[in-house]
Amino acid sequence: VCSSDLNGNVRYSTNYNYVGNIKHTDFFEQTLIQKTTQISPAYYTPSPRYLVFSFLTPIFSEDKDVIAVLCAQLHLNNISSFFANTYFGEDGYSMLIDRYGRVLAGGDKDDALISVSDDLRRKIKNIENHFTYTDANSNYVSLFKGERFIVLISRSYKQVYGVMNDSYDR
Repeated sequence: VCSSDLNGNVRYSTNYNYVGNIKHTDFFEQTLIQKTTQISPAYYTPSPRYLVFSFLTPIFSEDKDVIAVLCAQLHLNNISSFFANTYFGEDGYSMLIDRYGRVLAGGDKDDALISVSDDLRRKIKNIENHFTYTDANSNYVSLFKGERFIVLISRSYKQVYGVMNDSYDR
């Protein structure tokens, strides 16, 4: 967690050596323009290397002027671990994909921020609700599709719900 001035210079930080780089981002600019909380796309921090989201929110004066920006990062370690260790059937798996068509969690950890195929990205962008997708290797079904994320399962609905129901029964 840190706070920065209106130029994006870090003034206070819970990490003693954090200097930040938020001033060069669109979401910092949008925080100042819209005067609302903004969430960044997922990205890697330089050192140590973590996959994170940043949440930026304006800090207001008593006169309701923006006087600073509060920034917090959410590490995706636990989410990544959950997706990497959740299987459906013998070889089914789950993936968390962002609205830009990049894998955030699931699959190999080296797959993070790798773009999905153009066909799947078009499907994600153009379909409002649940969808199915087939490529040369697998059948996929979207389990959840929100504004920012899609949870994609590499099995049929029947197999997915069978695994989910079994886990609920335990």
